[in-house]
Amino acid sequence: MELGDGRQGQYFTPYSVQSLMARMLMPGVQEAVKREGLFTLSEPTCGAGGMVVAVAECMLEAGLNP
Repeated sequence: MELGDGRQGQYFTPYSVQSLMARMLMPGVQEAVKREGLFTLSEPTCGAGGMVVAVAECMLEAGLNP
């Protein structure tokens, strides 16, 4: 399957980086949820949804319902 083949332009963001990015977004997410009752997440890649999972975990830690 050659997953992560850099010669073919496939690169996978490590989950630790995805989690860091999600934590950086959380202040904005919490404010949007307080103000509007929801927020919109744009997953800029077509991967396995690791960023979505990372944001959901951060929401749970913040007491929000993903």
